[in-house]
Amino acid sequence: RDDVIGVFPLARVGETITLVVTRSSEQGCGDVLVIPSENIRRDLPLNEAVEVTLTPASAGTLRFTCGMGMFDGAIVVTE
Repeated sequence: RDDVIGVFPLARVGETITLVVTRSSEQGCGDVLVIPSENIRRDLPLNEAVEVTLTPASAGTLRFTCGMGMFDGAIVVTE
């Protein structure tokens, strides 16, 4: 998709996955990770690994963003 930047982790429907996110810069609005469709919002302390666990219920693309929606990526979910 042209409107999504960032990484594209892969997942399968019904399979629990854990993303490990480490913010390495104080610049910008990357201090929060949001996965809107999963009602997930996590603070990302500087230089600390934060685990985010979820189980996708359907195939498609799960968009994730920074707290302001400026930086984004997607988790690609397959059957």
